[in-house]
Amino acid sequence: SLSLSLSGLGWCWKKNCQPTMDKLKAGWFSEIGEMWPGQAMSLEIKEVLEDFRSEYQHIQVFDTKTYGKMLVLDGVIQCTERDEFSYQEMLAHVPMLSHPDPKHVLVVGGGDGGIVRELLKHECIEKITMCELDEQVVAVSKKHLPFMASHLEDEKVCTVGCREQVFRQLSGLSQHNLVMQL
Repeated sequence: SLSLSLSGLGWCWKKNCQPTMDKLKAGWFSEIGEMWPGQAMSLEIKEVLEDFRSEYQHIQVFDTKTYGKMLVLDGVIQCTERDEFSYQEMLAHVPMLSHPDPKHVLVVGGGDGGIVRELLKHECIEKITMCELDEQVVAVSKKHLPFMASHLEDEKVCTVGCREQVFRQLSGLSQHNLVMQL
């Protein structure tokens, strides 16, 4: 049987593939996986803030000693307080500056809110629809990552749960000038 992990870059189509989970040992979280053979990322943990399984994935939030708060989905680091801006800025501003007049943007994924925060820096934006599969990612981000997720409450932002039929309705280019899939 095939296994599929829907966690950011953590797609796994191999037989019996298991996403990296429970990598917390002796106060350290280590991201080790087949996506990056021969390397690992380890951070010392001050506190485990969240650790549960949603309907779709294993969600963890840690407070680390050197990188601040960190969101982990299925054992894969999604963002850290210390360096999230570099990822969010590049993913948001490059497409925005490449489009002649973006007003309506569809963000597929991005439940941590960082991309939305960066998109709202552009005055031309009239509406952002964020379609996130796992509403629990949005909830933990609002609770633990307000430096990114607080902008999800902006009046220009509409957050919807993203099931396949909803995504098909929303992804029509007639509604959105720019579609960003994360």
